[in-house]
Amino acid sequence: MAAHVRGGPGPQRDGRVRELQRRRERMRAFAGAMAAVHAPGKGWAEWLDDATEVCRCEEVTAGAVREAVDAYGARDARTVKLLTRAGMGWCQGRVCGAAVACLAAGQDPLSPPPSPERRPLAGPVPLGVLGALGANEPPVTPATPVTPVAPATPVAPATPAVPDRAAGLPDASRPDGAAGPHD
Repeated sequence: MAAHVRGGPGPQRDGRVRELQRRRERMRAFAGAMAAVHAPGKGWAEWLDDATEVCRCEEVTAGAVREAVDAYGARDARTVKLLTRAGMGWCQGRVCGAAVACLAAGQDPLSPPPSPERRPLAGPVPLGVLGALGANEPPVTPATPVTPVAPATPVAPATPAVPDRAAGLPDASRPDGAAGPHD
């Protein structure tokens, strides 16, 4: 389809694109049917003992996920992932992600999935775009002026630590290579 967009329309390309779109829709329908047929039964989380592997890639057990939830307060899949590595293996959570999310939220997989944590979206910005921003625009100033806050107690200025030369080593600054002043 990317070639279609790049190359423009054409009778052969249009036919191929339509064929690929139909195939994609068939595959999505098949995946949906498989997910519906093979969904775990109601109450599946109670079936798991602590030794049952939830994430095969990272060998994370249901007990480890439960410990992350109960002992460490994890309430979402992201926090469980950070504490247990569940979903960080080869499949990147494609196999275990739904189970981990449901175990973390204490939900049954047949109920609506837990809402994902809202995190800001970020993407790479080319330097040329950033450079062009400042070309014709005035500098951005904050809406409310920021007043610096003086520290409560005076702080002594930090003095840089000067490394001492090891005793007996030749001084590279002296032409004769004699030992430095600390010998």
